Amino acid sequence: MNLVTFLLTFVKIGTITYGGGLAMIPLLQDFATSNGWLSVRDFTDLIAISQSTPGPIAINLATFIGFKKFLFSGAVLASVAVVLPGTFLVILVSKFLQHFNEHPTVRLTLAGLKVSVIGLLGMAVYQVARVAFFDSTSGPIPWAQFDIKAGILFIGVWVANQKTSFHPVVYLVCGGVIGVLLW
Repeated sequence: MNLVTFLLTFVKIGTITYGGGLAMIPLLQDFATSNGWLSVRDFTDLIAISQSTPGPIAINLATFIGFKKFLFSGAVLASVAVVLPGTFLVILVSKFLQHFNEHPTVRLTLAGLKVSVIGLLGMAVYQVARVAFFDSTSGPIPWAQFDIKAGILFIGVWVANQKTSFHPVVYLVCGGVIGVLLW
């Protein structure tokens, strides 16, 4: 894949994805894994890294994917390519939306977009959970391959989060340390 096709794909993802970086995850994963740059497991690890580094997850993912393919120039160009379409669309839509905010068609369109974002987020959660809890990334989920240690860690962090009020970084660090010790 040449650099122009690479950039146009990031522009397309940035243009058609509504709902922020989390909604881009399934599209970015499909792009990176179908081209053989990352395995599904590597992409899932990349999501964890992108969530724990400063900045929006979509830009972080685009930066890492761009670096994987075209090194520093790919990282910079992918980051810009995924951000610019949304920036221009927000500016353009905000100019018109304030005048048509209460129009029934606009309200129904926004309601439909909300539902599609929930679907994209659900797919992202499903894809990450599949890799995190099971030892399979394609086909039906074989329940015999459920990773009990990952399930216990998930429940433990969830309960700790519900019962305490620590900063999320504390849970990330503790989960990372426990993960290193268990795996």
